[in-house]
Amino acid sequence: MIEIPAGGEEELLLFAHAKDLTAPDPQPHEIILEVALVNADGSPRDDPDNDNNSAELVIPIIDVGVTTEVASGDPGNPQPGDQITYQHIVTNHRDRAVETVLTNVVPAGTTFVAAGSDPAWVCTDGAVAAGTECTRPVSLGAATLDSAQAPGADQQVTFVVRVNDNHPPGEAINNVATLPTRDDRNPTDNRSPALEAGVRLSAEYDALPQGGLITYTIILDNGEESSQRVTVEVTPDANTTFVPAGSDAAWVDEAGIQTASFFMDCGFCSDEFTLVVSVADLVALDPVPGTLTLDARLLGANSGTRVDPNNADNTASLDVPVIDIAVTTEVEGDPGEPAAGDLITYQHRVTNVRGPALETTLTNVVPTGASFVAAGSDAGWTCTLPDADDPVPAADADAAPAGTVCTRSVSLGAAALSSAQAVGPIPFVLSATGDDAISNVASVPTKGDINPLDNTSPALDLGVSVSVTESHGTLVVDARIVYTITIDNPAAEAQTVTVRGTPDANTTFVPTGSDSAWAEVAGVLEAAVSVAAGESADLVLIVSVADLAALDPGPDVLTLSAALLGLGGNTRDDGDNDNNVAMISIPVVDVRVTTTLEPQSPSAPPIIGPGSTLIHVHTVTNTRGSAVETVLTNNVPANSRLQRESLDSAWDCTGGGDPGSVCTRAVSLAANATVDIRFGVTVLDLPNVFDETVFFITNVVTLATDGDVVPDDNTATVVTMATQAKKDPPPDPGGGGGGCCP
Repeated sequence: MIEIPAGGEEELLLFAHAKDLTAPDPQPHEIILEVALVNADGSPRDDPDNDNNSAELVIPIIDVGVTTEVASGDPGNPQPGDQITYQHIVTNHRDRAVETVLTNVVPAGTTFVAAGSDPAWVCTDGAVAAGTECTRPVSLGAATLDSAQAPGADQQVTFVVRVNDNHPPGEAINNVATLPTRDDRNPTDNRSPALEAGVRLSAEYDALPQGGLITYTIILDNGEESSQRVTVEVTPDANTTFVPAGSDAAWVDEAGIQTASFFMDCGFCSDEFTLVVSVADLVALDPVPGTLTLDARLLGANSGTRVDPNNADNTASLDVPVIDIAVTTEVEGDPGEPAAGDLITYQHRVTNVRGPALETTLTNVVPTGASFVAAGSDAGWTCTLPDADDPVPAADADAAPAGTVCTRSVSLGAAALSSAQAVGPIPFVLSATGDDAISNVASVPTKGDINPLDNTSPALDLGVSVSVTESHGTLVVDARIVYTITIDNPAAEAQTVTVRGTPDANTTFVPTGSDSAWAEVAGVLEAAVSVAAGESADLVLIVSVADLAALDPGPDVLTLSAALLGLGGNTRDDGDNDNNVAMISIPVVDVRVTTTLEPQSPSAPPIIGPGSTLIHVHTVTNTRGSAVETVLTNNVPANSRLQRESLDSAWDCTGGGDPGSVCTRAVSLAANATVDIRFGVTVLDLPNVFDETVFFITNVVTLATDGDVVPDDNTATVVTMATQAKKDPPPDPGGGGGGCCP
């Protein structure tokens, strides 16, 4: 609602953001804004002059572009007196004719030459010196197949300059042509050459098993003082898959290629954007690719590669090396039961399983209970003592204590599965300092390794456990069970492992809410996870339950097993194999309860009322073929008190037996068994009620529903009518006319 003063006017500002006008098909020709005056109820306004009660604004949508070719001369290496001829090509990308204006400012170090230039150029005040603005109107036909001008309707406009005599020889001439950007749906091609921009790439990654992640950083450089919008296209390696989680939201994935448009609102600056990919199962490939390559390019007109003053930085490519190396160890001596002074020799062998030749580093930290022995150890070891900053040769590290870090450079030749290249044995000798068992570990880096499980010898210990992290409650059809699989890494270094989760056959994996790392194949789930040294990592896995009530016989439990995988997809073999597999079972039950009122004793009054005893008989049934433990709950009803004589000793009641007291009883049922359980109450007198009154005793009994496939029959109710006879009110304590109440 707007209030306008008499004889005045009021201005309103409305801001609208245009959508991607290049995407619709057919593409719109204009943006229309309609404004109307309406009454408070939304109906059209009716006043003495209705013709001006509405208005319409039409904004045409155009798409023109300019590119430039050098027809003659060399602007990159000009000499005084040279002539340079620029051929500007102005293009209409829309199916409607358009009028526009081409502008070319005479570049520094030159003079405009009318002879040879298009005659339609108009330069300010007829000047020809550097810095003079020259314009040329351009009429472009519609870009349609049946028009006189073919798609991409264009005109060529010549612009000639002469290099001034005082211009330094060889100093480049920079000439720029522009078109107006107003109403243009794609202003990036309205300048030739385009504003300077560039793209660079970097990557962060560790091991690269199936599902391993590579996080790329796309660095966009703005080489201009002004802000600009830059569109970048990224093509990841065919052996990787784009992962939206962790990537910038602007990426649009189409057929494995990602495109995004970013606005750089600062001059001479750089912005960084993230793109994450997951790696395919490279172990299954032979030969394995030597690299995973990501290509990037800045886009220009018509989705071509951008053209700007420095085209060299408009494309970039980054290779992530792929390796598959392993270390194995043979032991001479007895590290399990050593005596002080015993020598133990570890013969390490480093293998390039497949892939290109490479350099790597073998690491062996002197373990607790031992010291390094130079004699007999490979001379190539260099060792850094615990309190030292710099490494020393093996010969100078004799008797180095536990905690000393020893490394040895290893050169490996190119290899394939059928011709692995190995270096070794590489001896590493220790002397026992006591009689405690010695646990020695050798390792090679896992970065870029497609099978990191064999990069440690022996494999470092990991453990797995499974828990239910959200109460499953009943097990009706489509009920959700949320599991957490925890991987513990007690080792002193980070590890990457593949976890296999196998849900029960009567459940279905639910991706929504589960960790995105899970990949499902034939009902088996696998996920690669990296665990920091001394830390734990959790994987959430959610399943939905089938219609268990319809199965005959139905399952007794729903299980989930989790396993840590090692070489060849087998269960991991490490320092403690007992914790490499875990399983959890959720009992499946189907119990029900019914309840009846035991007939009144023949000696009891014929009408139930205060003082009457009501004995409820609860019949609990196990409908399944396995024994079950459950809990029966019966709260003492209103207007009654617990009749303890009727209860067996298994009942446990709180509240002293008054109304609302909670009574529970554990019930053990054999397969397909039924048991009757009694629960009695005594009807209480209604306080402050003296006329004959009918009331009800409502007794509700329930069974626990955890794991129950049909929870609807876990509650039973008996309603008993009782009558309180008329009675005299107590005498008035004040000696008045009687009655208890004012």
